[in-house]
Amino acid sequence: MHISRVVIRNFRNFQELSVNLSQHAVILGENTSGKSNFIHALRIVLDPTLSDDERKLLKSDFNYSCQSNKSAAIEITICMRGIEHVEQQSVLYDCKNPDSLENEVEISYRFAPIVNTKEVGDALPKYDYNFYRRTHKQDELQGLQWETSHRLIRNMGDIRKRILLQAVPALRDIESALESWRRSPLRSLIERRELVEDAEFAKIADSSGTITETFRKIDKIAKLEDSINEKLSDMVRGLYPIDARLGLAPADAGQLSQTIRIYAEGDKWRTVDTTSLGIANIIFLALLSTEMKEREQSESEFSILCVEEPEAHLHPHLQRLVFRDYFRDLAERKQQVIVTTHSPNTAIVKRVTQNGIRV
Repeated sequence: MHISRVVIRNFRNFQELSVNLSQHAVILGENTSGKSNFIHALRIVLDPTLSDDERKLLKSDFNYSCQSNKSAAIEITICMRGIEHVEQQSVLYDCKNPDSLENEVEISYRFAPIVNTKEVGDALPKYDYNFYRRTHKQDELQGLQWETSHRLIRNMGDIRKRILLQAVPALRDIESALESWRRSPLRSLIERRELVEDAEFAKIADSSGTITETFRKIDKIAKLEDSINEKLSDMVRGLYPIDARLGLAPADAGQLSQTIRIYAEGDKWRTVDTTSLGIANIIFLALLSTEMKEREQSESEFSILCVEEPEAHLHPHLQRLVFRDYFRDLAERKQQVIVTTHSPNTAIVKRVTQNGIRV
């Protein structure tokens, strides 16, 4: 399955945009051309990590051509094709494109003035957003109000769970992302291994507990721990038994699995924050690529990966290698990859164009 068409109206620098996408897409453009705005439009509709407040746009998000138009609306429509999994077909059943003979669905986001709200003087009307499915064919839309030709989608949360759009911004904090277990792409890779149920890992967890207790008995460590707890007790006047402890790793298998980190440069065991920005970026992208490959085996979820400027901090030769890897074996890769770049590397563009990627 993949996003096959995107239509954007009145959003930031897009007054009117309609673009068809193939299974994989490279969006090439200079700075301020709208690459990030395009990805953000996709996120507004499909990214499960975006909050409701973030989906509610601002007046400044309107295109300059309609800044003074109090009735203007921002519309983002996404069409998707190739829906094969039963779970996805189920949540998207009501969203079928009325014009399409193929298995295509259409979801629209609309940020518009609330109907029947009173304006006071020059005050702006109140705005809100909703998600819609189209009920009429394109040739039937002329003269129809939006509310007549569309119906509300009430299961967008379920849709986003089954069609997971993952966006990697250009200004990414790789060090923080890999250090935070909740945000790290390493998390899903480890969780799929179900180490908590692994007997060998359980033995390691037990050994970790023993090592930690031995560590805490070191005189210098024991005194430091006592000093910390004494200070904590003074601060809260003994009202809360915080009982802080110094340790090397938890003895619980589940907690221990969350301490797993990736290191670089072999026996040097360099943490990501002590290696180069380029190497850190490659490690991060490799984890994302591996995670996507494993997701392809899942019948319950589908991931669309959007990466902004994967060439960041990379030498041109490494840029070519990264692009080549992400679009290798396109015919066999089920999950869609959308990349934005302002790198004018013609060799890369030529190669991906030959593989059927729309630029």
